[in-house]
Amino acid sequence: MTDYKTIFGKKIKFLTSDLDNAEAEGEIFYSDSAKDFKIAIATSAWSAAPILPQVLGATNGAGSSQDAVIIMTGTEPPGNTDSADSYEYNGSGWAAGGSLNVARNGGGTSKNAPLTACLAFAGNDGSNDRSITESYNGTSWTEVGDMNTARREVTGFGISTAAVAAGGATSPQALTEEFDGSSWTESGDLNTGRGGMQASGFGILTSGIVAGGEPAMTNAEQYNGTSWTAIANLSTGVHLASGVGTTSAGKIVGGAPGQKAINQQWDGTSWTEGPDIATARTGGGQGGTNSAGIIAGGNVPAQTDTTEEFNTTVMTRTAGAWTAGGNLGTARYAMGGAGTQTAGLGFGGYDSGFKNESESYDGSSWTEGPNLNTARAYLGGCGTQTAAVGFSGQSGSTSHTANSEEYDGSSWAEGDNVNTARAYSGSFGTQTAAVFVAGGEGVPTTAVANVEEYNGSSWSEVTDVPAAVAQHTGAGILTSGIVAGGSTDFTAPTIRTTVLEYDGTNWTTGGALATKRRHGAAAGASSDSAIVFGGSTPSITALTEGYDGTSWSTRPSLGATVQKNRGTGTVASGLSFGGAPDKDGTQEFTGESTAINLKTITDS
Repeated sequence: MTDYKTIFGKKIKFLTSDLDNAEAEGEIFYSDSAKDFKIAIATSAWSAAPILPQVLGATNGAGSSQDAVIIMTGTEPPGNTDSADSYEYNGSGWAAGGSLNVARNGGGTSKNAPLTACLAFAGNDGSNDRSITESYNGTSWTEVGDMNTARREVTGFGISTAAVAAGGATSPQALTEEFDGSSWTESGDLNTGRGGMQASGFGILTSGIVAGGEPAMTNAEQYNGTSWTAIANLSTGVHLASGVGTTSAGKIVGGAPGQKAINQQWDGTSWTEGPDIATARTGGGQGGTNSAGIIAGGNVPAQTDTTEEFNTTVMTRTAGAWTAGGNLGTARYAMGGAGTQTAGLGFGGYDSGFKNESESYDGSSWTEGPNLNTARAYLGGCGTQTAAVGFSGQSGSTSHTANSEEYDGSSWAEGDNVNTARAYSGSFGTQTAAVFVAGGEGVPTTAVANVEEYNGSSWSEVTDVPAAVAQHTGAGILTSGIVAGGSTDFTAPTIRTTVLEYDGTNWTTGGALATKRRHGAAAGASSDSAIVFGGSTPSITALTEGYDGTSWSTRPSLGATVQKNRGTGTVASGLSFGGAPDKDGTQEFTGESTAINLKTITDS
């Protein structure tokens, strides 16, 4: 019998464990662990991604890779207000970009340009069609040469120094203009004039495609840098669709009439239907590539913040998400906490009185354990489920306690008192290397800047934070920790976006939160790997943000709004518990993950 090696001249690899990365695509191997022959197969699919920070319709996008996309302009509720906002996507979440000089909707972009060097041009400001062009450097927008003809619903592609604008409305237009980095020049007209374009083009100046247009056209044309040539028609006529890709591999997604979920794929010769988007929409912004892109915002029919990623890969992506966990046995808020998602510890808190109850979490349910010696709320806490420390906090309506207690998994024992009793503080670290950061002192309560460290035996004063703050949250370890958000005043709170990083000696200012908040919670292993969630903005929020040591970006929101909750765990496996109004609620966070798509080879 002819074997695989005889046919192909190669042996099949014998592996003790399965392949686990994208480089395995198409490779046949024998898995000793499964006792089967396997192959890694690429699949194409849309998957949920973190939502835009703002619902946005009639928007547009640019970006040459999935982890560096910018969505800009459009309309916001209430009243379809034109937007000057832009938002940047880093592959994990969104952060605010620079504001454009002119708010508008229905404009075009240099679709294939990188995020740090793209154009936004034309559009409508609610009253007039515009010819304005703005260039982005990754931080701010600058006005450059105006287009020759003002218009809206125009499509665009190319890069910031070699861009194309084609079609548009009020009446259907066939006009084409090219941008060289400083000015626009008229070029060959489209064969068929069309409006309702907006984002339905892709490619570069010398090789680009536009498809569809109002009213629900199937016509598609290709540009060679001088003139347009008709190519194969779309299978389904659409307008206000979104496009991404090149003239050899691209897609047109969604569109009108109504809101469509259709994904029409271009292979250089013809259009075929690919996997539909989950949320049908018109006017969404797209960026990235044909095999790794995103679509965000648009109308469904109202404006939406929904974001989806498209990937063609052997790796199956599962988006991060919060899910409900087991309820606390004692409902409360303003707790102390320690541990991980599957070995957590919650203690103290408040609900119609100060609490001393302590409970442990196993990843499914909470179990009542030994009580704290001193009932208290708004206390500090850190460590593990079997080696934790809880300290200070509010112990009465007019009193703060300096007591510190250690937990060994069986009982709480009195430890050394903190030097300055206070509540509403931030904390992070371990039982033998804890950090107690700022908070509120006295009655009436006043924010302070004091910082103390615990070495497992005693507390000592160390470098203060730069300014007094309370009602903030913390995460990390003594040599790599952060505190985020909070307020500087108790009577007229000034809610902050400020983030401070600690290296074990000094405090430095980190990247600001995208959303100001106080009374939130945090999880994370270090100052460059943390998430914050919940809190008050001043409205109670479910928003979650992630930090990479430089900047914050959105993550999937909590399943319910909550403040004065407690957090622990990591960015890949976080835990939120207690809080208000959901006083006994627990939510578990699982970060984004990927797994290889392996298929077992059979003889049938």
